[in-house]
Amino acid sequence: MQSEAEARLRSLLGRRQTVRAAEEPLPITPGAALAEEQQRCALILARLEAEEAAARRLVRMNEQLRAQLVAERRRTRSAERCCDELSRDLRRCVQVEEAKHAASTALMNQFEREMKHTITATAEGRTGAGRTSKGRRGSDGIAPKRQSGRDQSSIETAAAAEAAVRESLLRAALEEAERDLEDSLSGRASGNA
Repeated sequence: MQSEAEARLRSLLGRRQTVRAAEEPLPITPGAALAEEQQRCALILARLEAEEAAARRLVRMNEQLRAQLVAERRRTRSAERCCDELSRDLRRCVQVEEAKHAASTALMNQFEREMKHTITATAEGRTGAGRTSKGRRGSDGIAPKRQSGRDQSSIETAAAAEAAVRESLLRAALEEAERDLEDSLSGRASGNA
């Protein structure tokens, strides 16, 4: 009986040791540790390569943005030069227009004075001729109405001619100013192109 009990006890102890051994982790061999370290190093290297690729992308984006900024600055300077040139052209056109307007005004004033002088001289000449010619005057010394009607018609004709000449001068000055402005703008556009 005693020997049988000892045998059963040894059997139970053996099973217990087997269960404990199964529960305990297996010992790490040098080969497994090396493989684990290599895997960790590979992960770190992959992360570094990804970060390096991202940094390179950022560098390329920075270079592209810098090139765009330089091109934008060049376009801005070119636009500023064009605006300055257009401003100078417009100022010159305004000065030319003012000079033309002054010349046209002086010419029209001179023409108006000459027309008034001509009309006055014509009227006075006809009136004087009527007074010196007694055969053409009535008994009361007043010139006939027919002579006064002719003078009025001459005045109206001269006034109409003066208005027509004034309108023609204004139209010619305006057309010349428009041509000068178009030539200046077209020359500037071709130069910028």
